[in-house]
Amino acid sequence: MSDMRDHTGILTVAETSEGKVTSASLEILTFGKRLSQELGQPLFAIVLGSTVSSVANDIATAVDRVYVVDDPSLDEFHVEFSLQAIERVAEMARPAVILLGASLESRDLAPRLALRLDTGVATNCEELRIDDETGAFEAVCSVYGGAALSTYRFDDAMPCVVSMKPGVADPLSLPGRISGEVIEVRQDFTGIERRSKVLGKAAQSGPRLEESEVIVAGGKGLSESENFALIRELAEALGGMPAASRAIVDLGWATRAQQVGLTGQVVSPELYIAAGISGASQHMVGCSSARCIVAINTDRDAPIFQHARYGVVADCSEFLPAFIDKCRELGLD
Repeated sequence: MSDMRDHTGILTVAETSEGKVTSASLEILTFGKRLSQELGQPLFAIVLGSTVSSVANDIATAVDRVYVVDDPSLDEFHVEFSLQAIERVAEMARPAVILLGASLESRDLAPRLALRLDTGVATNCEELRIDDETGAFEAVCSVYGGAALSTYRFDDAMPCVVSMKPGVADPLSLPGRISGEVIEVRQDFTGIERRSKVLGKAAQSGPRLEESEVIVAGGKGLSESENFALIRELAEALGGMPAASRAIVDLGWATRAQQVGLTGQVVSPELYIAAGISGASQHMVGCSSARCIVAINTDRDAPIFQHARYGVVADCSEFLPAFIDKCRELGLD
């Protein structure tokens, strides 16, 4: 492990999609900017990909320094290549903290990166602070699907590798004038073995589930596959998007892209309606950051009610049609 005195600054890992910075990465930039100001330390960012120079320039409007690794090998996500590039930048920048988002890619990267750098890692973090007595970083993280908080202290591990929980901050608005330094990093990926291969990508158009402000999710409590149509109708009535628990995705009632949870999407909408979902920790990992959770379930003792601001003890197939009609009547979309 490295001497704490040799490290300074906050390094954020910015992810891109379709030539733009993802909303989750903009949240991380906001959090990183706030942390850097509190500590009086510089804010850095790293951008990985192919033909991402314009993205790097956009981020340079909000940070002190951007490291851009622009290489055709990074056109698709391969953890081995990303690790190599981030490790190289970490050696150059020597930050005190490396911040990653809550994407599937970041979940894969964070623990492997910590191992590469011989340091510690904290995931699903809500807060990062300094211990007044020791000066060590402390990460406050959600555990058990958001039912509890756990605090981890990095006594002498540098840099701290931390992946943040979605919704920790509002997405940063990038100003139009470049103020930070842009450094191009050349990385040789020769000899690195690809252990995975992208066979194809699911076509996706329109709004993304993880960026929706209103999400209506259904679970096995819907009883029948045909009742998932009620989830779609309610989502439409509220101007939101439909989602599902893993249980009904496995049954083929909904698509994998609609899955919320530990092995699906992690979302942080303003409103999350869980219809017929028990609230197991694996599902709550994906939605516990929602500003408001509404639960509809026949089992009044279902764990979901412990997380919900509002609860309805009712059969979804009986309650939802009337609720949809009322939402349409009020014009809530």
